[in-house]
Amino acid sequence: MNGVLKTASGLGWTLAGFIFFGFQGRFWERPAIRFPAGRPTADFSGGEHRSNRAFPPPAGREKGRSPIAAERVTTDIHLPPGDREAIVEYRLGETESRVSLFAGNRVWAAVLPEEDRIERSVLGFIKETGRSSGNLDSIRKAARRIAVELIPFDRELAGLRVDQLIVIPDGILNCLAFEALRTADNRAFLVEKYSVSYAPSETALKSFWTKPGLPGRRLLAVGASDPDQGRSGDAPGAYFRCRAIRWVRNEIDDVSRLFDRNHRCVYLDREANEENIKRHRGERFQVIHIASHGRPDDRVPARAALILSRSPGDDGDLRAEEISGLGMAADLVVLSACRTASGAVVSPEGAGGLPLAFMRAGARSVMATLWRVPDRSTAEFMADFYRHLKSGLGKSRALRAAKVDMIRRGRSHPFFWAGYVLQGEPNEKIVFD
Repeated sequence: MNGVLKTASGLGWTLAGFIFFGFQGRFWERPAIRFPAGRPTADFSGGEHRSNRAFPPPAGREKGRSPIAAERVTTDIHLPPGDREAIVEYRLGETESRVSLFAGNRVWAAVLPEEDRIERSVLGFIKETGRSSGNLDSIRKAARRIAVELIPFDRELAGLRVDQLIVIPDGILNCLAFEALRTADNRAFLVEKYSVSYAPSETALKSFWTKPGLPGRRLLAVGASDPDQGRSGDAPGAYFRCRAIRWVRNEIDDVSRLFDRNHRCVYLDREANEENIKRHRGERFQVIHIASHGRPDDRVPARAALILSRSPGDDGDLRAEEISGLGMAADLVVLSACRTASGAVVSPEGAGGLPLAFMRAGARSVMATLWRVPDRSTAEFMADFYRHLKSGLGKSRALRAAKVDMIRRGRSHPFFWAGYVLQGEPNEKIVFD
């Protein structure tokens, strides 16, 4: 496949070392993946038995362990009226884990295996979905198995006619694209049946629902297609292997033309710099869309950055710790750059890194990426996403529609569509005119 690549990783233990040979990327090279001590990794060597090594046997199915069963209880939690939504919340533990389904003002709870077993069960799947060379048949088999293990609520969901899932993940599950799992009948990916979004915590989700959006400008669009221009290897903030991204300009043009020119701010190439973004400190937008290289930081998520063009007085690296203090609120932030969902899990508010930084600055939702994705198809994907937004769909449903479009165009491998994830408020509609 030709084209420049963007990158992204999960929100928990990041996937920096998953190599995607033959691609260029919207990324700054980082050392290979380092999982916490004792965390097992999957073996991908070998031929026809590769899937057996990549995807271990189902977690929690050893002899003597009872099948997972759901328990129905009452709750005071209320979902937005009229919506067919369900919240799926995970709590991973050393001896056992738990999953709860919140829907229809009720809760169903189930016991899952301990955290280490869940990690062993899903890690191979996470690695395979994040690379275009991953075997699709093996991915589908593993996707079905993991769905059975992690979402034991098929009957409850069907009975409630739920069509939207909001996932509150924990630990390694922050790296898992749930929309790439399979439906109960194994006929489709989960995204073909449900809209899927994510939330850092139940508290954060409630705050999004109870604090409605406020009027503001329609669009702030930033596209740094070649931020290496003007940088030397000895300059502060210099970095290497950061190639020009051909399709950034197309992406920004496609997005910006949907908005009234009197209500949009667009910065391209050399103007896509920290100085221009910081001019909007304290302002509010419907949408902030940034297309650039990204630089995740696996050890210190606050130092994760969007790589922009340099301007006098700054190094061009817009870091998460800077973003948090900008106070730039938005109904939707789209981070179309390298591994923008990367960040360590922090308690109690979920994922760190760039998404959390924008949420702290006032964003109600953030769309970021879980792995490296092709530059050209990303521009096409974003065009589909915004087209569905403009048609009147809410954010999560517009994202689902764009993913289904990709599948129906023959790109059914999750690598091409499952890496784009929405965190935060899922239902709000965007005003374009």
